[in-house]
Amino acid sequence: SSFLYSLGAVLLALIFSWHPAWFLANHSFRGKLFFEGLLLAPALVPAITFAPGIQQRFIFLGIVDTPLGVSLVLALVSFPYMLRALKLGFLRFDPRYVQAGRNLGAGPFQIFTSLALPAMLPYLVSGGGLVFLIAFSEYFLVFLIGGGIVPGFPGYLVPFIRSGDRVIGSSLTLVFLIIPLGLFALQELLLARIYRGRKDVS
Repeated sequence: SSFLYSLGAVLLALIFSWHPAWFLANHSFRGKLFFEGLLLAPALVPAITFAPGIQQRFIFLGIVDTPLGVSLVLALVSFPYMLRALKLGFLRFDPRYVQAGRNLGAGPFQIFTSLALPAMLPYLVSGGGLVFLIAFSEYFLVFLIGGGIVPGFPGYLVPFIRSGDRVIGSSLTLVFLIIPLGLFALQELLLARIYRGRKDVS
């Protein structure tokens, strides 16, 4: 459950931050720093200060006690990390590639899948890794929005750490470490295979 809603948070964070990151990287305007600061606020302000308001809104939308609600709230508080990573990528991405693709007859979807996404993949992996770690280790928001119905790994881990049973708590902590480390190792293998394949083709 933690693995799935953390992946959902990564996907939603990517959706939330893709266009704002492109806009911030390619446009200069008065108040840009203030606007970017507002977008980064969820990572700077403690979640407990705005979580009750989000919970009330989610109750109104009917998505509390659901994996969607948990993924959404985790994406809202962690997408600034994805935003910063993608903005750095867009700063290094030459917009002339997009124009060249259009001149060759590529549509928006083909430009996204063949040009933008491969070029942004390292930055997406970097930001996505941070979002996944934050979502996977979050306890308070998962308990608040999930209502105890959506199970989370920290929800099982915290009671054992707080109790006197440190043996089980330590064992669960090792499992807690293995899952993210395994995911990062898989990411490295996939990225190495992708770029090795491109190098062989070229």
